[in-house]
Amino acid sequence: MADEANTEVTGPIRRVLLISAGASHSVALLCNIIHMWTTAYSGTQMEVYSWGWGDFGMLGHGNSSDLLTPQLIKALQGLRIKQIACGDSHCLAVTMEGEVQSWGRNQNGQLGLSSNEDSLVPQKIQAFQGVSIKMVAAGAEHTAAITEDGSLYGWGWGRYGNLGLGGRNHCLAPQKVSTVDAYNICFLVWFFIYIYGWSKYGQLGHGDFEDYLVPCKLEALSGSFFSETNPSTLVHVESSKIHQPFVPFFFFSMPDTEVKYLEILGLTIKFE
Repeated sequence: MADEANTEVTGPIRRVLLISAGASHSVALLCNIIHMWTTAYSGTQMEVYSWGWGDFGMLGHGNSSDLLTPQLIKALQGLRIKQIACGDSHCLAVTMEGEVQSWGRNQNGQLGLSSNEDSLVPQKIQAFQGVSIKMVAAGAEHTAAITEDGSLYGWGWGRYGNLGLGGRNHCLAPQKVSTVDAYNICFLVWFFIYIYGWSKYGQLGHGDFEDYLVPCKLEALSGSFFSETNPSTLVHVESSKIHQPFVPFFFFSMPDTEVKYLEILGLTIKFE
């Protein structure tokens, strides 16, 4: 009885870490923190929920049903998810170990599974075997990823050069973007934005309406100051539908843990 009385387990403290929205669906990454006071134990459990339009399996529950309220993606339970991203109708999740899971619509290979078949549940991208991924970003029907060593990959729909590979072909599996190999991930107080893809409305910011098939430095913002000194700072970026910016580095600190990340890619920079 004494042992039972001294063992107090509090209910999990649930925190929403990230939310990503597709065209008609949403995905959220939650962190459950469990404390056991007598043993000074503290455990963290990551969970991914999805809801909205369910066609093509984009909710990851093994079917194409719509959901009006968030539901836990059981296929991702037990994985230490650190980041999520949604395209129009596909999703991705990155684990602490640098693996990438993808699911949903795949008509142009945006899942990176070396096929164009939709996936109703999350599947590991085997092309990254032996390659540790830091972060992914999802466009409408294409995807990009940054590795731990600073390499950039693109795959999926490539008509406007939005994969950064120098052409307009679609890719069913991740392909390395060689033009940014020299820009490694590191803690710095300066950043440069490299942006490429469709520019019909000048959305690339290069001062023209030309498509860019490979990453090109955004000169208007070159040398902009960025401070990484605040450990609670979260810089969150999201990819666009077609054009694909490349931000080489930024800082991320997981709430209530000592785990910190550098995360990359995007268009909208948000400080919290």
